[in-house]
Amino acid sequence: MTIAEKLRNEGKLEERKEFAIRLLSRRLGRQLTEELKDKMRNADEKIIDYIGE
Repeated sequence: MTIAEKLRNEGKLEERKEFAIRLLSRRLGRQLTEELKDKMRNADEKIIDYIGE
């Protein structure tokens, strides 16, 4: 895998993380704290996939 491919994949994961945060923010409102959002931003792909399901 080239560096460019790695960067694209990393960018896609970051987009998925932000999308998951937006969805949960709408669903949970204030219950989704900044602390939880930060944890999601630092989560690995497996966790993000689980949230998406």
